[in-house]
Parts: sequence; structure tokens; C-alpha cells
Amino acid sequence: MKKYIPYVVMIVVIISVVSLFLWIDRKPEVVKEEFEPIPVTDPGVQLLYSRANPSDSVTSLIDVYRKESFSNEFILGTAFVDYLKEHPNAEVVDEKEIDKSIKKIFGDTTYAHDSGYIVSSYVCAFRYNKGEKNYTYLTGCDGSLNTSIDRKIVSARKSETEYIITEKMIYIKSDWDTVMNTDEEYATIKVYRDVQESKQIDEIKYLWETDQVPHITIDDYLENASTYEYHFVFDGENFVYKKLEKIN
Repeated sequence: MKKYIPYVVMIVVIISVVSLFLWIDRKPEVVKEEFEPIPVTDPGVQLLYSRANPSDSVTSLIDVYRKESFSNEFILGTAFVDYLKEHPNAEVVDEKEIDKSIKKIFGDTTYAHDSGYIVSSYVCAFRYNKGEKNYTYLTGCDGSLNTSIDRKIVSARKSETEYIITEKMIYIKSDWDTVMNTDEEYATIKVYRDVQESKQIDEIKYLWETDQVPHITIDDYLENASTYEYHFVFDGENFVYKKLEKIN
């Protein structure tokens, strides 16, 4: 019997080592976030979507859709619009107020105070005074006249820590400003599924001098429109805008 003891000990040691290795190497259990669908008219959905979209102009939004990231100018402009919605008569805005709006909308994010431009009914251009640490601004500007986007929320869902808002969007381009300086009778509107112009989904010609400009609406192109998801994550105080992601 004694001659088998070394073998038994060896087997026990091997089993112990393998068990220890498997215990150390095991991956922590991933807790799947539970989402529930909520109406697109939900006040929380509408508030977050409004905060994330300080402008409807393609001039101010095109880079967000192209790069799926937020430029310094977009962060500042978004905060400026947010502040002026609550303080429409402000003439000078302290940088600390912009800091508060950025924290509320984007959470902890990297940015630098600077001058910039955003197309909105509240503000057009904002100028940063580094010495005074405040901003002045101008109103009354227009965006691009021959390009636009049309979009709508089509669904939303929520968990304890995140809102996800799904949007359909199309990109619209017209050549009327070029045609009006030529002998051409017809102008052309082209509808694309995204700002990258990855696929043209419609083309409409009209007499630019006499016809009413055709009204293009996302509802006519929902099946072929691009799809984006807005992600808002709870940071302990607010649901903050973390990501815009193209999913289709």
C-alpha cells in the first residue's frame, strides 16, 4: 500500500493545481443590463434628445454624424444653447455657467473654453474672453441653404443606468443655388440615407422658378433611412450624453 502513496499524493497535487488555475482564470460573471421599451413621447426621452440636439442645422451637426464624436465647438455650443434656454436675456455668460451645463449634459468630458459657432434660434456665434473668463454671443444666423437633414425618434428603451434612443435620419441636398445662375430650368433634390452619401435613395426634379420646392420628410423614407442610437449613461447625478452610434 505504501508504494501507492506517492502516486496518490501526486494525483491530489495535480488536481489541486488544476482547480486553483481554473478558479484564478475564471471570468467574472457578466451581468446583462435589463432594458425595457418606453414611449418616444416619454418626458425623459424628449428632454435628453433635446439636450443632445442644440441645432437642427446640418452645418452644426454634420461632424457629429460623420465622426460619431463630439468636437470641442459642439460641446461648448450645446452647453451655450442649454444655458440660454433658461436665461434668454443674458448678455454676458460666465464660463462657470457653461461648465455647469457641460457637466449636466456630457458629464466628465474633456473640453477647453474657446470661441465658436452653432446654428440655433438662441445663439449663432459665441466669443470667449479669456481675461474676463466669460462669453458674449450673437444671434440671427442661418445654416446651409442647400443641404439639410430630417430625422425622428422611432423607439427608446431604458435600464436603471442607461437610456438608448433610436433615431432615423436622411440627408438632403439641392442644387438650386447653382442652377439659378445658369440656363437650367430644373433644379434637383437628392436624398441620401446618411451624411456620408453612402446611398442615394431618391432624386426629385422641379422647376425652380415656378414650382414650390418639394417638401421632403423622413416619414417617406423610414425603410431606407440610416439608423442611429443615442446613449445616455447615469453618472450619479444625471443621464449624460456619452455616444452617438450608427447601427445601420
